[in-house]
Amino acid sequence: MKKFFAVLLTVIVLCGLTNAQTAYGTKGVWEVGGGLGYTRSTEVVESVSGVSTNEISLMPFVGYFVIDNVQVGLLPDYESVSSGGVALKTFNIFLVPAYYFVMPTKVKQHPYIRLLGGFSTSSFAGVNTGKGVSGGLGAGVKSNLGDNSLLNVGIDYIIYTLKPSYVNTRFGHNDIDINIGFAMVLF
Repeated sequence: MKKFFAVLLTVIVLCGLTNAQTAYGTKGVWEVGGGLGYTRSTEVVESVSGVSTNEISLMPFVGYFVIDNVQVGLLPDYESVSSGGVALKTFNIFLVPAYYFVMPTKVKQHPYIRLLGGFSTSSFAGVNTGKGVSGGLGAGVKSNLGDNSLLNVGIDYIIYTLKPSYVNTRFGHNDIDINIGFAMVLF
């Protein structure tokens, strides 16, 4: 596993040092990366706020600029939170359209706003699975580390709906995610 991460880090650094021919944020540019997130989550059971938890998550990301400054991405996310020997496991997959604000040419920061919409499934203690549509919004800044690499710092607010069949009201959690990530840009 350590060798895999060493090779991955070497590839990322080398890609970051290469010369880019196309500007980030223009039509046809791909972004591949991921992030490490810190989440403060508040459970909601039958429309009543409950226990708050803290968690750390790892989220891969791939995005494509369909037109200048407009990116459409895919963000799968797996979370597992344990408390008192019981685990809540959630898998989410989000479609993430984002708008990047135009900055002066010499500025190497790329501020953005984004929407997140997708599907979520969950299991609690191996039973009581729920599923539903989840969504949110976010903002952040991506900064160039080299011609082909980016550092991303952002914040998202996401409402997860994970309604089991036996519940008649909303069941899920509301998250405020503070994210830091790294991406490679493929021209």
